[in-house]
Amino acid sequence: MNFEEVVKESGGLRQDEWSMLCLTFGEQDQLKVVGWSGRVTTNKYGHKFYIVYCSICSKDAELFGDGYFRSQKKHLVSGTVPCGCSYKYRWSKNQYSVLCRRRAEEMGFDFLDFSKESVTLNTKIKLLCKDHGMWSSNTVGNLLHHSCGCPECRLDKIRVAKKKPDDTMISSFLSTGAFSEGTLFSRTKRKTKQGQGIYWEVLCPDCGTTGESTSGNLQSGKRPCACSGLPQREAYISYIMDNNQCLAIKFGVTNRAGGRNKEQNRGCVYDVVLKEVWEFPSTEKCRRAEKACYNLLDRGILLKDEMPDGYTETTYPRNLDTIRYLYKKYGGIRTQKY
Repeated sequence: MNFEEVVKESGGLRQDEWSMLCLTFGEQDQLKVVGWSGRVTTNKYGHKFYIVYCSICSKDAELFGDGYFRSQKKHLVSGTVPCGCSYKYRWSKNQYSVLCRRRAEEMGFDFLDFSKESVTLNTKIKLLCKDHGMWSSNTVGNLLHHSCGCPECRLDKIRVAKKKPDDTMISSFLSTGAFSEGTLFSRTKRKTKQGQGIYWEVLCPDCGTTGESTSGNLQSGKRPCACSGLPQREAYISYIMDNNQCLAIKFGVTNRAGGRNKEQNRGCVYDVVLKEVWEFPSTEKCRRAEKACYNLLDRGILLKDEMPDGYTETTYPRNLDTIRYLYKKYGGIRTQKY
């Protein structure tokens, strides 16, 4: 708020022993006590309202004016901040209007108005799409926190997706890096209410289960199989052994290295011995490390008949140090050595 608004009709800014200490509050010491003005009640015994200046909020004059706020001493001391830095900050209608306008502009829309005078996160809003006109199905919360856009634009994307050949769609799914090599995609006969064929059946080679999902979810890297919800942040190194001789090295990513090793052993004519497990800070980096191994190493040195599950991820034993180097390069940390 502007300084004049904060001290308005409160007798102006005053000082006492506590305010003259010029104390600071907030996680970044961004709040500075500059004085007090007014009380909670009209009599002289009411708790004082202290005026604080926020160095962070003051940088956004459109939302917070000069960056001055009122708070009681007990709230400041307990760690409760009164400014926009607080996740419990009570936004006014004008502030919500600014936030909605900014977010709508980022998404390529125009914010028009609220559906009612009193505004909360659940209040519906009116937005304008340059291609499809006005719609009012979104709420303030949808727009600010979930990025829900024009419903007709979403339908347009679905219609475009339907027109693309299956191999083009499958390439877009694989380009996310969320699906293992060998994942099988097939478009189902199921249709939406609008008659759009956006549903796909997905057979995952990692968990062996089949799931159904929409093209939009698949293009976002969401797996519909048993791996869903379990981010793949582990990469492993296994030795393919035959009579104590290492024939090949198997690399790959998973979210359950031990279980994955048991599955591979069941189908392989040799012994698959799990040697190392590496943990990555994110699924993306884990996938990038695997992709680097795919691109740089000679792969598939075992035949499918010898190792049906994962033969394309087998390479020569001499590449062990290269795999370790690539895992480290993308942030991997060895957490287990068997």
